[in-house]
Amino acid sequence: MRLSARVSKSTSLMLPEAASRSEIVQFVLSGGQSAKPSFSKQVSFSTVIDKYFAAYTQGKEDSTIAGERIHTSHLLRLIGKGRLFRGIDSDTLQQYAAKRQREKGQRGRKLSVETVKKEFHTFAQVWVMARAKGYVSGPSQTKEVKLDLPDGHKGALSEVCVGVTREPPDGSEGRGTGSFMGGPLKWAKKQTQ
Repeated sequence: MRLSARVSKSTSLMLPEAASRSEIVQFVLSGGQSAKPSFSKQVSFSTVIDKYFAAYTQGKEDSTIAGERIHTSHLLRLIGKGRLFRGIDSDTLQQYAAKRQREKGQRGRKLSVETVKKEFHTFAQVWVMARAKGYVSGPSQTKEVKLDLPDGHKGALSEVCVGVTREPPDGSEGRGTGSFMGGPLKWAKKQTQ
């Protein structure tokens, strides 16, 4: 398929700088006939966090909300309060993980990988809310992040958190499921050879 566009010399198509690739393509393919994308939903990271806590914490335990506030304070501190939320991608989250894993945790000890995973879980929940409000589209990029595991191995967060094979915690036979960060945790009967 060949794509061609003809725009007269007197016509110019103007889009805001923050237009996404798909919004630009749609606008150009329509010959400028489709409405310009609405950028009223261009919101900062701190605004999205504020909206999340204002509307999406009802029914949660106080301790859960307190933990989420701690997680989001670290995210805002290292990613930036004024950063456009839709601009947070897997590279941004990878940089966050690298910085965060170099920091000290409680009582001066090395920060646990589990802590970073919990912070990404909170971020994924905020992302779901932001997607529902039209601030972003698609899934959160948290599963693309590589974390330094305690034994020195590296793995994608999806490998660490999702699709984990293990024995059921109660020692029973068979399969079970749970979830973490929107993905399934599975365990299966131990294979013996």
